[in-house]
Amino acid sequence: MPNQRNLVSNTMLFIFIFLQGLYSMTVGQTWTFPDKIEALKGSCVVIPCSFTRTRSSMSDDVVWYLYSRTYYIEVFNSRGNSETISAYRGRTSLVSAETMSCSLRINNVRGGDDAYYYPGIDTNSNAYEKYGNAVRLGLREKPHDPVIQWSGGMIEGQQITITCKVEHTCWSNPPTIEWNKRGQHGRTYQSNFAGGGWKSVSELIYTPSSSDHNSLIMCSATHHNRIISLNSTRLNIKCTYYTRN
Repeated sequence: MPNQRNLVSNTMLFIFIFLQGLYSMTVGQTWTFPDKIEALKGSCVVIPCSFTRTRSSMSDDVVWYLYSRTYYIEVFNSRGNSETISAYRGRTSLVSAETMSCSLRINNVRGGDDAYYYPGIDTNSNAYEKYGNAVRLGLREKPHDPVIQWSGGMIEGQQITITCKVEHTCWSNPPTIEWNKRGQHGRTYQSNFAGGGWKSVSELIYTPSSSDHNSLIMCSATHHNRIISLNSTRLNIKCTYYTRN
């Protein structure tokens, strides 16, 4: 009897440890990505995504799915595209090869891409089944207009820094920004904001001239796939006069 009791006790302990291991492998899996993101038709979009896991031996194969009530529709699989539906084949990829990164890039965004998506690791665990999470991809027909800004007034001969900010969602291929005025080009950088969006910023160090008074300063942005957006504003330059006795 004591041996039989010990056998039952050891068996129950083994089952408990096994189930606890399964629990930590599945419940510990988490994903981080935005609830919604906007894409420009004809351009590209990057859905930022990362995941965590509790077991180092867990697979790092990333899968992205198009939401469906009845089927698992793969739009990307890091193991190969044999299961990827034809509408997305060759258009989807991971942005980074870093461990625990699942950021998805979609090229040549089309009208039919307006949908819900969610990531998974291997085919055994995904964000929608575990937490009901998915990202809504919305579409824009036209890009946002650039925003031109500077602080203070413009005085002839006194340098001033003018910035042009352009919103976009394809940080792996940011837009190219150009100016119609001569000057020294300062920093060009990207900054992110809530919802997975990005801003490309270009700084122009400009010296106002009386000949430019009341003229237009223009900033144009060439997005991925040669889509162009532009904006302009009129310059009000205070001229300086010198009187000789």
